[in-house]
Amino acid sequence: MEDRFGQSISTQSEVARDAYIRGVDLMLTARPGSEPCFAQAVAADPEFALGHIARARALQPQGRLAEMTQACATAWALAPKADERERSHIAIIRTFLNGDSTAALAALRTHMHAHPRDGFALSLALGVYGLLGFSGAADHHRQQCEWLDALAPHWGRDWWFLGYRGWAHTENGDPAFGTPLLDASLDLHRLNANAAHGRAHASYELGRAEEGESFLDQWLPAYEEAGSLFPHLSWHLALFALQNGRTEKAVDLFDKRFRPSLGKQPPFFTIVDTASFNWRCLLRNVPRNSSEIGEVAEFARQNFPKAAGGFANLHIAYAYAAAGDIEALTKHTSQVESFARAGVHPSAPVVDVLCRGILNHAEGRYDEAISDLEKALPDLARIGGSHAQRDGVMETLVHAYLRAGQEQKAINVLGSRLGLASIWSNAAT
Repeated sequence: MEDRFGQSISTQSEVARDAYIRGVDLMLTARPGSEPCFAQAVAADPEFALGHIARARALQPQGRLAEMTQACATAWALAPKADERERSHIAIIRTFLNGDSTAALAALRTHMHAHPRDGFALSLALGVYGLLGFSGAADHHRQQCEWLDALAPHWGRDWWFLGYRGWAHTENGDPAFGTPLLDASLDLHRLNANAAHGRAHASYELGRAEEGESFLDQWLPAYEEAGSLFPHLSWHLALFALQNGRTEKAVDLFDKRFRPSLGKQPPFFTIVDTASFNWRCLLRNVPRNSSEIGEVAEFARQNFPKAAGGFANLHIAYAYAAAGDIEALTKHTSQVESFARAGVHPSAPVVDVLCRGILNHAEGRYDEAISDLEKALPDLARIGGSHAQRDGVMETLVHAYLRAGQEQKAINVLGSRLGLASIWSNAAT
């Protein structure tokens, strides 16, 4: 039997195969329901090792770690009965779930050379939160493009591959090349939320906020609210609304679709979306409800009592800065500095400088904030995330320039990124 990518899978159960294929498709489109499909697959064939490792991967973002560990252990115990590709596939996902991202990425590179159509394994590396995006490499966007371009001859017009290749080129500075690929992916599979996400980024990178807002307004109603990208795509819609001057709509989206109390996302994704939204509103002089700002700061306190991963650390700083909680921000910045000194991750020194810049900005030391933020810019991509997300740093720098009376520098930064251009009138007031 074969999976949706034409690869042999070690099960003789048609029920297990069909459930596994459905689960993979749901996961690769960021739609809900993949874990029950994988559970159905292993119920139909308890010795289906790929079904167990896929279920472990689906359980991880839900925070069901005990079940994830058990499913992973079962897959590993059954792996010797599978073929070479499946054993390698299982080992890579197991390594990833055990927290060794560097080893998982190295093994995945070797694996994809031998098995270029193993899309479920490859998906671990892709996107702004994948193994490449959070590798700490300054050129991770370029690496994704080169990898996918090399694999392209093996994929043809597969909707999943087209979507990720288009997004990779968009993030690597070529949305004119990436956008048609994203549109082709959506034409082939309209409910591919990952491609819709990439399409939103393409509109942002091209400076087409009206187009981006219109696209998401039309696309989101068909997507399940339980989908993992629903809150984040709503964040994108809110960002477009801010750019287009529709501030009430943007704030309403926060309140109804992605604020922490809704409980729609795991903590990492929640802090990234909500803290950056509140901080950008502050920079743009958009009125915010103090209880909603405080809610995000309290969420950071409860869920991130100590410095966490690099990208989250920056957004925790945003949360405290937006709330004006200098004591918490100072404590957090000190923790991040210790994290950086420990040399835990290549991005840590960059995040350290950024958090100091946010603290200086929050305390009104704009010249010092400018010095910190300018120092971090050459290595900004190391922190991971997308250009649209990292532009929060750029907006902070623009705001600091304006407060320090350096308007020409602010204009220069705004002119460097099409997605930033529309903030000028709000930031200047």
